[in-house]
Amino acid sequence: KDEAIQSLCKSLKTTPSESGIEIVINLAVQSMIMVDCAAKHWHATDFILGGYRPMSWLLTETFLNFVDRSFPVGLDSTTQRVQAAVEDKSSMKAWKLQKRLGVRFRGTNNLAEHLLFDPRSNCLYLFHHAEFLKAHL
Repeated sequence: KDEAIQSLCKSLKTTPSESGIEIVINLAVQSMIMVDCAAKHWHATDFILGGYRPMSWLLTETFLNFVDRSFPVGLDSTTQRVQAAVEDKSSMKAWKLQKRLGVRFRGTNNLAEHLLFDPRSNCLYLFHHAEFLKAHL
């Protein structure tokens, strides 16, 4: 990230503040991959949602490393549970989750939070920019 900040500073004719450059980079990354790369700044340090913890793009970290950290590969047991659920997808309907289990649905702008379930609030987070996903298939 530091390399991106330095590169952008060199290409501009003015000398903006580093915090201003960082905000611009964060917004560019968020619009490009729909992940808030400053998420740690907006949440409490003990915030956790399912297995998700907000993370920020570190100054010394490459963009690819940040993306890898943002979308970790699931454990084998998690993968098996997901495959079992997908095999029985015809019986999995939003209205059934809502009516039978009282699950609430909440939209999110952060792709890293998609399909996260918060058991405390019985809420399932859904990334609600479907056109973004369709464009990247």
